[in-house]
Amino acid sequence: MKTRTRSKQRRERHACDLCGKEFLTRQGLDLHRPSHMGIKPFVCGYCNKGFSQNGVLRVHIRTHTGEKPYICDECGKGFSCNFYLKCHERTHTHSKPYKCQHCGRCFTQLSSLRTHLSRNCKELFM
Repeated sequence: MKTRTRSKQRRERHACDLCGKEFLTRQGLDLHRPSHMGIKPFVCGYCNKGFSQNGVLRVHIRTHTGEKPYICDECGKGFSCNFYLKCHERTHTHSKPYKCQHCGRCFTQLSSLRTHLSRNCKELFM
């Protein structure tokens, strides 16, 4: 029986050379690249909006159908994708895993930390 010795945190990351976004697998990076080239072969049948990845299209279609298959165990609220559910679950656990290295303020979402950095701690980057 084979056991894994490497954790997710120690795995090699694959960074996009255009935006810096990191991926755990080379395949993830390869799926991401077309988003920079304007190639959008996956088209929504409801509104004709194009997407670079089929999975993103599937989530988008749920905005038209109202489908919310990801349900919070704590309060029963539904979400169109698992990512939104995971962000929501932090409201129940009060988890704030994203910390500003400059002032120590913590946030539930990475996007909130980035907004904070650009508005409040931007003078530290100059």
